[in-house]
Amino acid sequence: MLLFIYIFLLGLVVGSFANVVIYRVPRGWGIFWGRSACPNCRKKISWHDLIPVVSFFLLKAQCRQCRQPISWLYPAVELYSGTIFLLSFYFTNRAGVVDWLFTVFILESLFILALIDLKNFILPDSIMIVMIFGVLWYGIFEQVFSGYGFNIFSFNNFIGAAVLFSAFFLLWFLSRGTWLGLGDAKLAGLIGLIFGLWGGLIIIYGAIIAGTVAGLVLLASYRANLKTKLPLGTFISFSATAYIFLGQGILEKIKPLFFSVPFILK
Repeated sequence: MLLFIYIFLLGLVVGSFANVVIYRVPRGWGIFWGRSACPNCRKKISWHDLIPVVSFFLLKAQCRQCRQPISWLYPAVELYSGTIFLLSFYFTNRAGVVDWLFTVFILESLFILALIDLKNFILPDSIMIVMIFGVLWYGIFEQVFSGYGFNIFSFNNFIGAAVLFSAFFLLWFLSRGTWLGLGDAKLAGLIGLIFGLWGGLIIIYGAIIAGTVAGLVLLASYRANLKTKLPLGTFISFSATAYIFLGQGILEKIKPLFFSVPFILK
């Protein structure tokens, strides 16, 4: 039980860092220097007011200096981060620490991309570049050691990256960026590299369904019209998160449908 508490607390700390990334990266600010400050009064925030979740409630959701409200998004991000640390540990602890850390890395990165895209309609290259480096390093570990489960350097994953990126890039090119952004194409390619062709297709399919449902709900509630943009990267990121925890069961069910191509479905 104590181990789970430590893991959850670690997740809260990482979630606090995720808040910094989500706020600063779209503004072009550095994330490793400069103390946190109130976005309203710009006063520096003391360390004891930066304790994940706890400080938010001790401050009664208000800045200590200017008394302006603090967004509930900050503790929500931290709690979400702590939760995915626990869930990923539960699902991947048998595979080992490396698989768990890599899963957490992917989940946190996808969550950061999802919120940035939701708030700003951008998918920063800097974050996806960090993800690519992390994926490649994990792929090297897979080649050196056995027992890891993402098969980054497999034919399936390379084909997944090429097919998904090419399909989304073509849509972006033909629509001149009106249907989706180039960042969506890059994210789709990254999803294919991590999860393979069929895993990537399931994730994209799930994202399209989720986006369609969200769009219909917004239309029905008169909160959007047919020209309203939706953050596709957000739906892809959350669909990939769901796939990490549930997708293997789905993939096992559809494998018999593709038994004629065993070289792709490993």
